[in-house]
Amino acid sequence: MTNKIKIIKCRDVHGKESEASLDKFRFRPSVYGVLIEGEKILLSRQWDGYDFPVGGIEIDETIKEALKREFIEETGIEVEPVMPVHCETDFFNPDNTDKYKGQYWNAVMMYYLVKKVGGELTKDNLYDTEQ
Repeated sequence: MTNKIKIIKCRDVHGKESEASLDKFRFRPSVYGVLIEGEKILLSRQWDGYDFPVGGIEIDETIKEALKREFIEETGIEVEPVMPVHCETDFFNPDNTDKYKGQYWNAVMMYYLVKKVGGELTKDNLYDTEQ
């Protein structure tokens, strides 16, 4: 019996598909906040355009802690999670910045409906690649 290394198809921020061996991937859970006020939905600038405010969940965080932290970092708005609305996975190569060069993710993406509880909209905390 031979040990074959499994090859995974993934995509980058531009939708370009590529392949990488399974041993290069790591789990990266992330959480998105969906804020709807009246007829407006808040989107934030991301690598590939606009998306809901999003970020990775650190090893020492709960989903709700990460959601609150990322929402404040990306928008300046304090939120409380209301309920989960969607969850999916994506094999992803975030190779567009030096910070993520050479990484491959099995990205578990959780979307939560949130409500605003404080703060003011700002982009002061964003990285250059997010502005």
